[in-house]
Amino acid sequence: MDAGIGETLRQARLAAGIDLEDVEQTIRIRIRYLHALETEDWGVLPGDAYARGFLHTYADYLGLDGTALVDQYDRQAATAEPVHPPAELAFESPAAPGGPGGRRIWSGVGVVALVAAVGLAALFVALALTGGSGSDEDGGKRRAGAAQPTTKTTTTTPDEATVSLSATGTVWVCLVDRAGRPLVNGETLTAGESRGPFKDTELQLTLGNGAMEIELNGDPVSIPSAANPVGFALTPEGSRPLAAADRPTCS
Repeated sequence: MDAGIGETLRQARLAAGIDLEDVEQTIRIRIRYLHALETEDWGVLPGDAYARGFLHTYADYLGLDGTALVDQYDRQAATAEPVHPPAELAFESPAAPGGPGGRRIWSGVGVVALVAAVGLAALFVALALTGGSGSDEDGGKRRAGAAQPTTKTTTTTPDEATVSLSATGTVWVCLVDRAGRPLVNGETLTAGESRGPFKDTELQLTLGNGAMEIELNGDPVSIPSAANPVGFALTPEGSRPLAAADRPTCS
């Protein structure tokens, strides 16, 4: 049986003698998110894409197989069973003859029927109080001030990833679009220099080190402050680290 994701991370960190404060300063992931990873409290993380990215970055930092832990996270999410209400709800009614101690148990079906009956009765009362219909005396016009249906709006994921780069130190940069065409073709940027914004359904980025601030669709991307190269895939859903073999080289 696979060890739990959180326990694997925690044991690796303790074995290395590292505090969460040290991890936060090195890979720039907040302590509350690191603690959520170690306790598998996924609801604390800002989103599913962030959970995968943070997990991969943290695991790589600890010398673990980040890709394997992300796969374990995906399997765990896929097999998680939704919580269903019990098939039968039990309520106690006032004392009634014929039962032990005057108690009566209502089944789930009975409760639904009771609620439906109460709702129907309330509807009749409301119709009686409002004159039985939504019409005025002229028999056809809608009452002034009557509540109108509202349209529920939902937040959708954008179709493209919008990426802006801002160097915080001297850093080599390679950014390519979905087709592999260079957008930042192996440039060395210095602190304060920026590039973008760039847009595509997916962008891939390689940095010579962690001296970079990345903004993806208006949100910052957490990157490790490492002296070694790092890489990311940037999509409308979020960012994910790239293995060394998958990083663009702009060569």
